[in-house]
Amino acid sequence: MKKLLLLTLLFTLSGCSYFTSEPESVTTPNQETQTESQSEEVAQEATESTPANNTFDNVFNETVIGQDRYPATTLPDSIPISDLRVAIDEFYTEAMPEDEKEMNYEKIDPETIETLQETFSENEVYEPLDITVDQISLELGGETNYIARIVVGMPYEEAEDLIEEHDILVLNEALSQLENRLVLLAHYDGEADTLTPYHLNNSTTSIFSLADSEGETSSDSE
Repeated sequence: MKKLLLLTLLFTLSGCSYFTSEPESVTTPNQETQTESQSEEVAQEATESTPANNTFDNVFNETVIGQDRYPATTLPDSIPISDLRVAIDEFYTEAMPEDEKEMNYEKIDPETIETLQETFSENEVYEPLDITVDQISLELGGETNYIARIVVGMPYEEAEDLIEEHDILVLNEALSQLENRLVLLAHYDGEADTLTPYHLNNSTTSIFSLADSEGETSSDSE
């Protein structure tokens, strides 16, 4: 995964005010107690103003085209979906070239989805990952985008035990067949019955990447 651009902008949305330095001043113990109390109240208000992840139907407000055998996508509570949606849309709008956006405005030919599914099902390299390929639609930049969704039928860690850097391998195969369209890679945990997205990207631009299995994120260092 370290070879992919990691581009989840989560906490940059919180605003610079959370991180700006204030001039140092001398305070009395009473003032310190009052300041700590006010800080706790502000933090509590900020937390309460962010909708809980379980109030959202899925992560990207995506819709599966056709029959869906999986539950809705979800993320750890440490990654607020409400903030993430805003960050992703802003990044897509500002950073993705127009010609790359336009690649996703038309539905993917069902035969293309079927061919990609056959590759993952019949190739002995990918077969252990139990991959399912389908198509979703989601709104980005005010436009409907049609995206191939690739679901690995096990948690990320299990897939990684089978094939090191499996996500890079799977994405490279998918992108070689999809002409630089966006691809969503997700992992299904059958025991927990959860579907977790790990990557949303094309060959040149990473819109979202879950940095590791604990749900940490990092900004692109480019």
